[in-house]
Amino acid sequence: MVAPTFSSTTCAASSWTDKFDSSGNWVDWDGTPDDVAKEITKQDAVINSLAPVLQGDINPADLGISVPSPLLACWRKAPSGKYFIVVNPVATVKSNVTLTVLRENPMPRPKPADEQW
Repeated sequence: MVAPTFSSTTCAASSWTDKFDSSGNWVDWDGTPDDVAKEITKQDAVINSLAPVLQGDINPADLGISVPSPLLACWRKAPSGKYFIVVNPVATVKSNVTLTVLRENPMPRPKPADEQW
């Protein structure tokens, strides 16, 4: 890892190398509680492991999912399986919600630039 350098006019620090351990992990405490930092690290690993799936065909036409509002959903197919990603964009917990897996895409396929999330 190459540490960025900053001039004295843009940043007081001349090097950020002291902020990382030998494995490249950020170690400077920023006020994030330990349990939150551990969960962020855990979820980051999950997302990174799903990168090949997430970078695949967006909402393939031979698969779909129907979710009630305000939930949002997308899906992917990969050699490792079918993946359905459902997001609750509001602060209210949703329980007893029916998610219906479909054999056909219920939505028109967006162009990548038109994708909402």
